[in-house]
Formats: sequence, C-alpha cells, structure tokens
Amino acid sequence: MIGILDKNIFIFLNSLTSESVFFDSIVVFLATSFGTLLTVGVFLFLIFHHDEEGSQYSFDKVKRKIGEASVILTSAFLSWLFVLILKDIFDSPRPFITYTEIKPLFDYGSYDSFPSGHATFFSALGVALFMYHKRIGVFYLLGALIIGISRIVAGVHFPFDILAGFVLGAVTSFVVYRSLRPKVKRILNW
Repeated sequence: MIGILDKNIFIFLNSLTSESVFFDSIVVFLATSFGTLLTVGVFLFLIFHHDEEGSQYSFDKVKRKIGEASVILTSAFLSWLFVLILKDIFDSPRPFITYTEIKPLFDYGSYDSFPSGHATFFSALGVALFMYHKRIGVFYLLGALIIGISRIVAGVHFPFDILAGFVLGAVTSFVVYRSLRPKVKRILNW
C-alpha cells in the first residue's frame, strides 16, 4: 500500500518536469544549490542575530549564542551521521534505478536513496532553530520542505525517502535539544 502510494506520488510530481527548461532549472536550483544558501544563512544568523533586548554584546549573550550554536550544529551533524549509517544499511535504489524510464534532472548517486540526506539535514536545522527562534525555524522548515519536494520532482528521491528524512532530522534535533541543552547551559554557567 505504502509502496503504491509512494510510486504514484513520485510519478505525479516527477511528471511536472521536461515541459519547461525554466521550470526544470528552478527545480535543479532548489534541489541542489538552495540548501547551500540555507546553510550559509544559518551560520550568518547564528553570528549576527541580536535578540530583542538590544544589539549590545555582553558576556551572557555570547554564552547564550555559543549554547544555541552548539545544540543547532550538533543536531545537524548527528542527523547527517545517522543518515549516512542508514543509507549504508538500507542500500535503497533511487527512482531512476528502480524505474529505468525515469530521467533525473541531474546525476546523483545510485543506491543511497533512503532516507534523504537533504531532508534529514535541513529538517534537523529547521527544528533546532525552531526550538530557539520560532520565526526563523519555520522559515527553515519551509525551506526543508521545498528542498524535499524539489528532489522528488527532480527524480532523485521517492516521497517516502523525504518523509523518513524529515522524521529522522526532527527526532534527532528534538532529542539533542532535550538532552544537550541542559548540559550546555550548565557548562556555560560555571
């Protein structure tokens, strides 16, 4: 049942390609380069963001930023590590391997489809950011969704790969936040 639904959603979304060079170019950008912009954006946000209390840096604000960055970056790193391990375990073929009539918009791997590393990494970033900064977290979660859908449209992932990546990234960030945040606060407040 899930396999049929996964295939049908994939075929529908992937059928949107090859009609317009412009549309295909946007999909390729969103599926590949957009993530780089989001990653750079996280670093810039963590460095330059000032909270509502004002723009002056104090030692306490610097410690708080270090704590936030530690949790957010650890969430992203661990989620990426988990996804690499799971990809090795599952050795799942990409849609264009399973269905030879599928022509992906760009070359990308072969048997490393499940779970999606992009969906995992960017949902982990989005959830971790959301724990500290709701608005920017929602923006990053929306970015993760856009990247995930574009990778289905591009023909390099099945919907279930993306969904599993979202769940893995979100759970990893939540667990890291709940377990690491108190320890980081304790260390930084010595």
